Amino acid sequence: MLEPDDRAELLGLGRPVHYRRGAWIIIQGDHSDEVFLLVEGRVKVTLDTATGREVVLAVDGRGDLLGTFEAIDAQIRARTASTVALEPVACRVLTGEQFRDYLAAHPAASLVLAAWVIRRLQAADRRRIDGTTLDTPHRLAQFLLDLVERDDRGDQGGVDIDIPLPQHELASLIGVSRNSVVRALAALRSRGLVATSRHTITIADLAALRRYAE
Repeated sequence: MLEPDDRAELLGLGRPVHYRRGAWIIIQGDHSDEVFLLVEGRVKVTLDTATGREVVLAVDGRGDLLGTFEAIDAQIRARTASTVALEPVACRVLTGEQFRDYLAAHPAASLVLAAWVIRRLQAADRRRIDGTTLDTPHRLAQFLLDLVERDDRGDQGGVDIDIPLPQHELASLIGVSRNSVVRALAALRSRGLVATSRHTITIADLAALRRYAE
């Protein structure tokens, strides 16, 4: 979303850091304002509830930012969620001061950040609405479409989605039980919309999946 010059300058800030699969990048409750710019690899963002349940909030990847709220808002004293590497991750780690200085010097980037946050809030709102209006197969279909949307793949079929999450975490991500996800995948397979293998869902007909989700 950034202009080339703004992107290049952001990628030149901070220090390069690599994380192995399964490594904790951010821990809920920690006191830090560092910002992580994901260059390669994907992470899961999780929240531990007061009852001890772990809720998966999002799967983020290349180009996404982690820790921006704590860097911008001094009233946020501790990390509000945790982040774990789902695969080997490469990122740039900026201090909160570096990130704030970058935004102050690049007004256009500040607008891009605001647009990025708005998109995420809209996606979260849509998931909440879907949770009250859609059955699980349709919620899963919408989630799969969200995963491929950023790649702008058109309407071709045969799109492979590598999801490095066990089924119970995929269920948490869309707010249903593991058994509901199993049944939803079976429903989508029976309609010829997807095929599944270990950690991979293949969309057989992207246009048909869009029609189904709508």
